[in-house]
Order: sequence, then structure tokens, then C-alpha cells
Amino acid sequence: MESLNDRPMCPVCKHGLALSRISSGGRGFEERTFECSTCGRTEKVTIEVDPVKSDAVGWLARERRPPR
Repeated sequence: MESLNDRPMCPVCKHGLALSRISSGGRGFEERTFECSTCGRTEKVTIEVDPVKSDAVGWLARERRPPR
């Protein structure tokens, strides 16, 4: 699970889980909570966070423009 667009499948009903929360999971990690809208099951996944590969890098690059 590399990006926020990656969604795990529900192990019970096999539908896609929706991201419902992102929490700090300790230094260098974050905890993502996913919920199934079909059966209500929740899954927590802890992933390693690499700030260099973060989706925010693209946002920051676009924000750096000369003043108008």
C-alpha cells in the first residue's frame, strides 16, 4: 500500500474498503483505518512513511512559484 489511492479489500465480503482515518503510528509510521460500507468491518494497517515519496511533495512543488 504505497499511496492513499491503494485500498485493501474486505476479507469478509470482498468489497473495497474506504479510508476513514489516518493517525500517527510512531516515528516514521502512520496508521490507516479502513471501513467497509457493505458489512461494517474495520481494518487497521500500519505503513512506513517516506517523506521523500509523499504525495505532498507534488503539492509543495506546485506551491513554489515566483510572486506575481
